Amino acid sequence: MADSSAALPKSDETSHPPASPRGITWFTGFLILATLVLSVLVIVLARHNRQLRGETAALRQLAGDSA
Repeated sequence: MADSSAALPKSDETSHPPASPRGITWFTGFLILATLVLSVLVIVLARHNRQLRGETAALRQLAGDSA
């Protein structure tokens, strides 16, 4: 009969090193930075949209007056 311990992998071959806390830290920092950048982008685009709506209303009124 063959030795059954030779067929099984050793415990140190299948174990994985523990996850490093640094990986979580840089990912959390990345998420915070991405959230801040996207928030600023949303604010800038909302202000620009409001400005364009005002210009569109003024142009419609001007076009209505000249027609």
